[in-house]
Amino acid sequence: RNRDSNTNGSNNDNNSNGSRRIHTKKSPRKRQKQERIQATTNQKLPKSEILKDYYFLLSKVKPADAVVKKIESMGGSVVETVVQARKISKSGGKILVISDKPRTTKKFLFSLARGLAPLKKKFLDACLHQSVFVDVLPYTINFGIPQNQEKCLPMPEKWVPLLDRDGVHPEVEHSRIFSGFNFGVAGDSKPFLDNVTAIIQESGGRVYSASKLSKSVAAKLHCVICQRDLERVPKGLECEIVVFGWVVECLQSQEVVPFRHPDDAYDFTDF
Repeated sequence: RNRDSNTNGSNNDNNSNGSRRIHTKKSPRKRQKQERIQATTNQKLPKSEILKDYYFLLSKVKPADAVVKKIESMGGSVVETVVQARKISKSGGKILVISDKPRTTKKFLFSLARGLAPLKKKFLDACLHQSVFVDVLPYTINFGIPQNQEKCLPMPEKWVPLLDRDGVHPEVEHSRIFSGFNFGVAGDSKPFLDNVTAIIQESGGRVYSASKLSKSVAAKLHCVICQRDLERVPKGLECEIVVFGWVVECLQSQEVVPFRHPDDAYDFTDF
């Protein structure tokens, strides 16, 4: 299969060929925004209120126990799974992801699904040192470079949609990259199915079990996302069948990218 993805039905800010417009800001405008953020957060807070009402996912952060204690000492809470995070997100909770570098872990991807850049753990140190919830933009981590693509998103500090949301407010759900798309999900592992479903839903998409598809639903699917080592691939579907690596590329690019030929294997190991 080597068919380009159909981006009809997406509510994203797309140009004529279906790609998301990526802009960068001029430095004066960036400085003005940073000054405005600092002006609203310069009042010191009690230590236990600095991260009040915020939930955190930790992706490959070490030492994990020390980071958890630091977050909790400032009034924040740590969430263990993206399934839990999805429930919190649906209820309007504030969720941030802490990591060490660009990754393809489920927690890192959960942040990208929301249109947010994960943060370095130095963000926590800065909050504790200054006794305020500091501007997150200096502590953002790149989304990662999509495999076999020369271009990636600009640095988070220069990405207009992220700047306009101060780096902490997620994209509204109806404007996220998979909004308006229907997906089937197939796998032998319940954790795989649960995690992929949470990430796709957080990206604005609607998910159906590929093993329980009616003909009317199957006809509306953009594609079916399969576990890489799935023994029984769904048959008789007219849409594309892809591995989760395609979703990774979409999230890293913040747009729906073309499908790749199945022989062009995706390489990600830490989901």
